[in-house]
Amino acid sequence: MKKANKVVILCMSALIGATCLYYVNIPQVKDKGEWVKLQDSQRINGWLRVGDKIYGGDFDLDDLHYFAPLKGVDAESFKVCKNSDYAKDKNCVYYPIVEIYRDAETWGGSHLVEYIVDGASPNSFKYVGGGYGVDGYSMYYHGVKIKWDNTVIDNYQ
Repeated sequence: MKKANKVVILCMSALIGATCLYYVNIPQVKDKGEWVKLQDSQRINGWLRVGDKIYGGDFDLDDLHYFAPLKGVDAESFKVCKNSDYAKDKNCVYYPIVEIYRDAETWGGSHLVEYIVDGASPNSFKYVGGGYGVDGYSMYYHGVKIKWDNTVIDNYQ
């Protein structure tokens, strides 16, 4: 084998090894959340299920016709974390990132326009506490990816 090929193989092996060490060293985080499947016409923490549709925001059921359901959410697998604003289904993790409020003399309310936690894995997502969540690879604060911080884990475990 040529010397150049050996160097490339050694470099790739070192890179793969370093990547594996990074993931192995991520602490085992306990899920502080109580994940509950929404039943029809049930609302928890601003998440509402009506039939096979999920709504997000703060409004009365009488005003539901003013608001659109959230796009792409799977109602059958949708679960809400009772002690946080996080939710997830088989496809995504959700959080009320951008909420629009409407006020009128006779009614008012809000609905979510940005709610997908970008890059979070629903299969491994855990609620840590205080608005923090982790998915085994990344840390999120109020639905936004942040730099991993072990002190957050230590404070909430």
